[in-house]
Amino acid sequence: MDAPGKRAQRYSLFATYVEDNEDVGIDGSNQKRHYISRERLSDYWNGDTILDLLGANDRQVTVQTIRTTHLQIFSILVWISNYHHNWIDYIPHFIFAKFTDTQLPLAPPPKQGEPSPYDQRSCPFPDNPEGREAWLRFSEEQWRFVPLQFRPPNGTYIERVHPGRDDVDVRQIRPITVLDQLHPRSFSPAKIYKVQPHESSGLPVSHPIILKEYPVDELTGQFEQEHTVYTAISNNMHDNPDHRDAHFLRYYGAFLQGDTVVLLLEYCSQGTLLDLFQDGWYLPRTQEEAHALWAAALHLLEGLDFLHSKGGNSVVLHQDIKPANIFVFKETQPGKPDKLFFKLGDFGMSSTTYPSAEGEAEGPDNQGSRMYSAPEIAAWTEGDQHIPRMTKWASDIWSFGCVLYELALWMAKFERGRIEFRESRIEATKHIPRIVDAGYRGAFHDGKELLPLVEAQVDELTKLGTPVASLSSELMRFVLMNMLRPNPIGRLQARQLKLHLMDWLNEITASVSEPGSIPTTLQDSPQLVESPPPLIRSPTTPSSKHRLPSTPSRTSAFELQGSPYIFSNQSHMTSPVSEQITDFRFFQHESPTGLGAQGHSPHGSHTSYPTIPSVSGSNVPQNMIANLKINDNTPVVASKHRDSYYTPCTVDEIIKQGWPQKPKNKRDENKLPGMSRAVSDLKDRDQCFIIDNSLSMTDCWEKVKRTTLALVSVVQDIDPDDIELFCTNRANSANTDNHMKTKGCKGLEEWLNENQPHNNIGPCRMENHLNDILPELKQRTKGINVYVLTNGVWENRDSETVEAATQSMKTIVSRVKKHSLHPTFLSIQFVRFGEHPIGTKRLQWLDDELKYHIPDGWDIVDTTHHTGNVWKMLIGATSAWEDSIEEETSQTNP
Repeated sequence: MDAPGKRAQRYSLFATYVEDNEDVGIDGSNQKRHYISRERLSDYWNGDTILDLLGANDRQVTVQTIRTTHLQIFSILVWISNYHHNWIDYIPHFIFAKFTDTQLPLAPPPKQGEPSPYDQRSCPFPDNPEGREAWLRFSEEQWRFVPLQFRPPNGTYIERVHPGRDDVDVRQIRPITVLDQLHPRSFSPAKIYKVQPHESSGLPVSHPIILKEYPVDELTGQFEQEHTVYTAISNNMHDNPDHRDAHFLRYYGAFLQGDTVVLLLEYCSQGTLLDLFQDGWYLPRTQEEAHALWAAALHLLEGLDFLHSKGGNSVVLHQDIKPANIFVFKETQPGKPDKLFFKLGDFGMSSTTYPSAEGEAEGPDNQGSRMYSAPEIAAWTEGDQHIPRMTKWASDIWSFGCVLYELALWMAKFERGRIEFRESRIEATKHIPRIVDAGYRGAFHDGKELLPLVEAQVDELTKLGTPVASLSSELMRFVLMNMLRPNPIGRLQARQLKLHLMDWLNEITASVSEPGSIPTTLQDSPQLVESPPPLIRSPTTPSSKHRLPSTPSRTSAFELQGSPYIFSNQSHMTSPVSEQITDFRFFQHESPTGLGAQGHSPHGSHTSYPTIPSVSGSNVPQNMIANLKINDNTPVVASKHRDSYYTPCTVDEIIKQGWPQKPKNKRDENKLPGMSRAVSDLKDRDQCFIIDNSLSMTDCWEKVKRTTLALVSVVQDIDPDDIELFCTNRANSANTDNHMKTKGCKGLEEWLNENQPHNNIGPCRMENHLNDILPELKQRTKGINVYVLTNGVWENRDSETVEAATQSMKTIVSRVKKHSLHPTFLSIQFVRFGEHPIGTKRLQWLDDELKYHIPDGWDIVDTTHHTGNVWKMLIGATSAWEDSIEEETSQTNP
């Protein structure tokens, strides 16, 4: 074999090695790309393999030089070489030009008439046709070998955010694996990803990080504000990184790439304070646990003091302090209880300025969260919101005071108490036009003064008489006196608060622990009588079967629900168990013999009450739950697994039978058990489909098509009129209508293909479509079934309640009631796709808890996974019996 042939053979061996040892990262367009790490290249290139290819160049280039400073350059030259071109001969040019691996990526050769990006001395390729060809090949193929380093060895975190100067080429590969997309604030332009760094990134690979991606136009907006804060924190705490990282999310750098600008931040596996509230696992049972949790929360004042007064030449106003922006971390030590601590984060609404003439922290008002906003920064009209205003450190103190106040309520009255408190603030402010119009519903003030009901909470907690409630009520008094003062002049600064509050906390703890005071354990205490654990879940709270495991060291919420006091003196909002709340579906329709039959309900009465949910592995005896009584005379049946009255049938079975393609006379209903019964129970009802075709539905669109075809093939024999289908978003083509009327499946698949998600389709505003589902109701007698096919990810909102959708439901119910129609007139069935955590919880909340927020407790919503029982999809929202059945469908293929 001739010399070129032998070299080509070695090129092929190297190419095979590269392909066998590649990792997969993401480029600036969020496309998966293959790359090989420097570590794997170092494993391949030893003295012998390098000398085999250097040839005569070994007189000018040493093996050590290649292995230490030109390893990636040498690899790229080998990669682009072939039988006809031995581009390795250009390695001396790189060395003479002092162009090393650290200067990669190489800029492409200039086009005709353009100046070269390098001067003659630093250009690694000669200015001739062959040199330009090699230069072009090198610049095109280099990306596989030069993944982006977030932190070079012995270097600093990446800082490349200047357009046209040091931005990252869109083709350069980020050495990460995207694990999940998390949800930003509803109004934030950022996309947030949980990612796992690779070894090539230069970051630790032992834990994931957050990649927060803003559109490039936020380079002078929220990104700039957040990046500036982290830069100021890093600059002014560089001598004490441990102290810095104890108060704020760790910062790993920032870069501009293509049309996005990126922040790299610490990932918080425990979530936020809002998640802590909703999960309930760390509710303190003893005074000692409460003291530890309060101490952790008050430690945040150290960070707040730094922002307000210790930032060197800069001071920072957070302007968006709320539970969702306080991050929770857990320290675990063998043989010791878990220790929680908190950090501040999400500085997208912050302002960083010089201290004022008086030396105080002052900056422009960026209008952060309004529920926790101070009264002095309220903007009462739309015009006011565009008038530049200044705000001071005192507004952060108010917001943090609100958070501490909610923390106190949560400790003593659980999440139900916190939600109740928020709902009462919304109720108190909804009659103040300027509060409602300007979006301040639920604030702690009326625009001038603190709401009276806020102060009243202190007395309510005092009456509970438990150590936790006593401790919380005393701290609430301190917060009222020193933080929630309507006049900002009366609020203490963070440094003053941190000096006094820990001493104050210790004094309070001692006072409630004196001999003869209330016992420190909470079992059988009045706290269980007055404030049971939450009976509602918010859309961001896991369902009961996935949370609060039972352990000997801590009482779970459902164990506490076994208390006979669980049903005493609860409001209509938070307790589903009340004589005033009637499940209309059981009352009129439900019996084991079908929807329309009259007879006894499964609970032995026309009026039904939800039962206590069972928990696998719980220590609560089932007979304890079964023997609970309501008002001493109404027994509550223990929750048990119940079977559907309809033989299970899946979408796959319907598709397998070919129903979407078969005419009615060619179908064998005996092959789909339950079909005849379902058709009979739904006969003569209108059928309407709302299909979420927003961008977040892209990955499950094929499943959406199959499910839609299967359901329509069934209900086409039910609806005597045309079936109506709506897609939530406009199609990519202006000629495609997102509304369709059909008697069957003909043309349906083509319509779905035309309305599939596309890159410019945008988010889903579900409430807009829910508002429009009801036709004219005058002289209307037959009911309507609405099927909503969605993943629950609407407009990327990550809020505690689905307020917009809830309001739509309330409007719908009001319209139905206005025309004296029965609750069974309308049913809304959500068919869920995917396993997005927020979407799943949101849809579960709409199924389980929405009825307690609708007048008269109307229950018109059900949720079923698309892999579940088709008959439950069709019947669940119309039948309380089917609605209450817990599906056990495997979710392995969402």
